[in-house]
Amino acid sequence: MSEHDVKPITYAQERRIINYVDEKSLEISRAYQKRSISAHITLYVVSKRFFCIRNLPSSKLRTLSALLDAWRPLIFDLVMRVPPLEPSGRSRILLMLKMTGDLLDAIPGYSPFSGMNIAEEEELPAVSDTQDGDESPLESLYQFLTELDQAWVACLRCQAWDHVNRRGVDVELELDEGEEVEGAMGDDPYDDNRKAGVPDRPISNTPRMASLTSTDEVRLRSMLVTGMGAVEDWLEDAPTAMRSFAALFEETFEYLDRPYRVS
Repeated sequence: MSEHDVKPITYAQERRIINYVDEKSLEISRAYQKRSISAHITLYVVSKRFFCIRNLPSSKLRTLSALLDAWRPLIFDLVMRVPPLEPSGRSRILLMLKMTGDLLDAIPGYSPFSGMNIAEEEELPAVSDTQDGDESPLESLYQFLTELDQAWVACLRCQAWDHVNRRGVDVELELDEGEEVEGAMGDDPYDDNRKAGVPDRPISNTPRMASLTSTDEVRLRSMLVTGMGAVEDWLEDAPTAMRSFAALFEETFEYLDRPYRVS
């Protein structure tokens, strides 16, 4: 992807993306809730400790791998490909915040070990996190969160997204003489009647970059600290994996900690 491939999208396109992602996110949330309220209960032992996993036959997200497969196209192949230009770039940030929070909240609801989410044999065929020859769910999760780290670095640096290589790409804007890239008070994309301190639509024909506000950055930091803390607790029976996961989002935190950031 080159800088010349990045073009603003229309307001109608932006609204269609928001509505589609909201609809799909709701479907994922409902499917996740279904798997956690079933009457099918399997007890098993891991490291001499008892766990209870509830599985619902009609749920499409009975395993961690299924959850990641549901979120992957929405995050990396749709939302992150929204140009980092106003006004749509603001929607990219808000959608990423919401989806990241939903994903991190859901992870501890699954087994971190392959082959542990098993339905009762008499009623359903056994379903594990992975099939023979597949990588473990922890490997898939680690790769997913590594790519999510890169996605947030791209958002923080106001970069476009290379969905093939899963990394941010710099965008160079041609500004009118004497004009600066900045934001203004504008309408929140999710509420036409509520004002928020977010970058507005460009006044001139020169596109403007969409950046995280200070409130967005505080929210992102809190979300990652809380969410990854819960993931580390979830991995207490896998100390080797816990150490690897503890190092995730280092690039995002490093960028958030910089006193002066240049996109």
